[in-house]
Parts: sequence; C-alpha cells; structure tokens
Amino acid sequence: MSIADVVEVSRRYGSDEDWVLAGGGNTSYKDDETLYVKASGFPLATIGPEGFARMDRRALQKIWSVTYPADTAVREEAALADLMNARCQGETKRPSVETLMHELFPYPLVVHTHPAFVNGLTCAADGERAARRLFGTRLLWVPAIEPGYVLASHMHKAAQDHAERHGVFPKLAMLENHGLVIAGSGRSEVDALHREVKRVVGKALKREPDLSPLETDEAARDRWRAAIEMSFDHDVAVEFHSDPELLRRLASAADFAPLNGVFSPDHIVYAGSRPVYVTGTPASPVSALTSLLAAYRKDHGSDPRIIAVGGLGVCAVAESASAASTALSLFLDEVKIAAYAESFGGARHLEPRLVRFIESWEVERYRRKISQGGNDS
Repeated sequence: MSIADVVEVSRRYGSDEDWVLAGGGNTSYKDDETLYVKASGFPLATIGPEGFARMDRRALQKIWSVTYPADTAVREEAALADLMNARCQGETKRPSVETLMHELFPYPLVVHTHPAFVNGLTCAADGERAARRLFGTRLLWVPAIEPGYVLASHMHKAAQDHAERHGVFPKLAMLENHGLVIAGSGRSEVDALHREVKRVVGKALKREPDLSPLETDEAARDRWRAAIEMSFDHDVAVEFHSDPELLRRLASAADFAPLNGVFSPDHIVYAGSRPVYVTGTPASPVSALTSLLAAYRKDHGSDPRIIAVGGLGVCAVAESASAASTALSLFLDEVKIAAYAESFGGARHLEPRLVRFIESWEVERYRRKISQGGNDS
C-alpha cells in the first residue's frame, strides 16, 4: 500500500455525496514511521499527494501519555501545539484536527466520513442499541464528546478495551452525532466494509425523504428574500429551496422540532448552530425576522445560515453564493438525517454544551474561515 492508494480512496469517497459533503471527512495512510493525513484546505474529491500532512508517528504516540490542564481553553491550545509539533521535519501544512484518531488505528488505511444514512443512527435516540444489533461486537460506538484531542483520547482507551474484550482491534466505529470511521489493511478491505455498512443500514431504514425541488409562490419567495437582505447589515447571498419533505416539516413547530437543533460539528460549521424558524404568514416578514434574528445572534454570537419559513421553504444565507449553496446542502443533509432517525427512535441533537464548545473552538473557527473560500476538514 502507498500514498497513491489513499489518494484514490479519498477522491472516490470525497466525490460521492452519499459519503462526504463540503469539507467533511478525512483520510490517512500510515507506514511504520509516518502518518500521512489529510491536511486542512484540501478537499477530498480532488486531493493529491500534496494534500496530506506528514506526521511523525513516534511524536504522535507520545501525546497519549501527556496530562493536559483541566481548563478547556488551555488544554485545547496545548494539545494543538503538540499536534503541530508532531509534524515531520519540513512539513508546513496544518493536519486534520482528527489526526490522533487516525493514528490510534493499527491499520494502514483509515477513512472517516459523515454519511447521512449512518448519521440517521448516530443522531438517533435509539441509535446505539440499533447499531449494536446491526453490527454486533465488531462495532466501536463512541458517545458524543468534544471533538479533537478529547475525542481521540476517549477512542484510544475505548478501542484498546474493545480489543482486550474481543481479541481484535476494531475496524468499524460510529461516532455519536458525528459520523463513521472504517479502517483496514488496504482499499479492498475498506471498500468491502463500506459496502456492508451501506447495505445493512439501508435495509433498516423505514423510508427515504423526498427532496425533489418544488416550484413555490414566486412573489412570496421574493418578499422573503428582500426581507432577509434588509435584515442583515452587510451584503448577503440568499438561496431558496422547497421540497415535499421540507413542507411536511414546516407545517408546524411540532413537525419542525426534529430540525430545530443541530446534529454534528459539520452542520454547525457550514449551516449554523440551528435554523431560524418562522411560523405562519406574518404580515411583515421584516418585523417577524427582527426579533428572531436578534435572539439567534444573542444566543450564538453570529448570524444564522438557515431561515425556514412555514408553508414556503428554506432560505440559506451567507456571504457568497457558494457559501449559501454549501449551507443549504448541509441543511438538507440534516433533513435526511431527521428522516432516517425515525427508524431508530427519532432525532437526537447535539447537546447545548457541545454546541457551545464547537462554536468557540479555535479549530472550528479556522474551518469556518477556510470554508468561506473553499473546503476544509
């Protein structure tokens, strides 16, 4: 196996929206001395050998024994510094924040993706029990936890415990409110496990959401677009979308509840911490938006990316047309997840404490900055 293998796998999964959207997901290849892990700013769909950061495996393994300060901000700063210092001599690229997660698997190839059909399990109230029923003792289930060092540290211990109990280090992991990790000796083994996961989970899903675009009242769309543009103090791009599944969700606050939160870190980065939901048909869209936007900005310290209008559809709002399109894509991914989660006890959002952590985390601020002009992970 070589760097060419991980490039081929990365491009294949990275260009398939069933597995990867926007800058989500990351991959790696390792030999005895070096871990080649996706670097920030390189989209999987088009990545080449130059898109992988070279990491010293001995330096990475030393991080497992470090005791970091209890203070969250100090811990994250120190852990990031150690990660950057673990780069091979001459390496300047910033490695994926999930580099340590890739290092912990004792297999040459690791693929981490965020497929909606899998997140229908990981973002569901009964997801863990259902996943264990479907995949048995091969599965490592990881509870929702702070991403980055804390996640990797927890996984490191959990995977070692799993290996002691079952006699084999796991090759399949599902991360609650996050995604999927598959590891193996090479492309054929990793591909086979991906196919199995898609087949097994697909058979357990009760329905597919209908996201076929619908034509709606053009005058109403124009009124809301104008109201949104007036409600922001800077120029914004607005992209509108409606479909049968959305109209079903927008019928009432109760119907919208499965979408009135956030499912994973990627959704926060690209589509915001939650959507703004406008019920009914207010006489003045601007007046209706004013209080809702003020409350969102107070709670999250930023503008919303998604504004959902009852009976009409959703508007993705961002600084550019490409960013608005990405925000819409990630929100529709959440619509899929909510539908799939119905098969496993219903939707479960990220806890508010984790949302707050991700909103303020330097790594995700960096990802948001990069996402303004392209992709990242």
